[in-house]
Amino acid sequence: MSSRTGPLEIGLKYCGGCKPYYDRVALVEQIQKQIVGKALLVPPETGGICLLLAVHGCPTACADLTPFGQAPIFSITHPGDAERFIDHLQTLKRQKESVMTFSREEIQNSLKEWNLAWGRYDLEGVMALMHDEVLFENWTGGKAAGKEALRKAWQPWFAQGDFQFIEEELFVDEKEQKALFRWTLQWPCPEEGYEGKLESRKGVDVIHFKDGKIINKLTYSKTTIEIDGQRHKLRM
Repeated sequence: MSSRTGPLEIGLKYCGGCKPYYDRVALVEQIQKQIVGKALLVPPETGGICLLLAVHGCPTACADLTPFGQAPIFSITHPGDAERFIDHLQTLKRQKESVMTFSREEIQNSLKEWNLAWGRYDLEGVMALMHDEVLFENWTGGKAAGKEALRKAWQPWFAQGDFQFIEEELFVDEKEQKALFRWTLQWPCPEEGYEGKLESRKGVDVIHFKDGKIINKLTYSKTTIEIDGQRHKLRM
């Protein structure tokens, strides 16, 4: 498990410069020298910025910042604010590094072990990768919030142990700490008129990680199933 140690991305926005009483560009150049390796100043429209640095030429601070969404804003209105910004940046950096994340390989390996636990009906092995505040949503819209609620909901299913998930494909987004797991489920059909027959059902899990644990497991299924080599519509 690792921490996010890459540079922070800070959106840089200058005011219109109608009445500047100090050299804004020179001040930003000084800031850039002090944050090398810690943060990058990028265009304010860049997606995923953690902060918007608004550099105003005077205390009026009249630059329009509304186009830049919900990003937190730090405003500079005089040269003395530069040191305050550096201190604030250090705080953000410490907060970022305290969040534990998985590398792509770690996500892949964890999900591999997780899938093996599913295959041997090891409920505790499956739950080991779940965050205490996990949210599970199944293909019917049913939900379980919290690790203990999910364990209780799954206990009868795991005790019965007559299902199998076959991995079809795995996509991992390391930066966003997310994965898409495409699977085929084989189990005794619960559909009316086909009870107990072997059913194949295809679906996908949208998985979000937080601090190296699964915080969201959102499950979606096709609206058709396969029984005895024939496709049938679900009768939800």
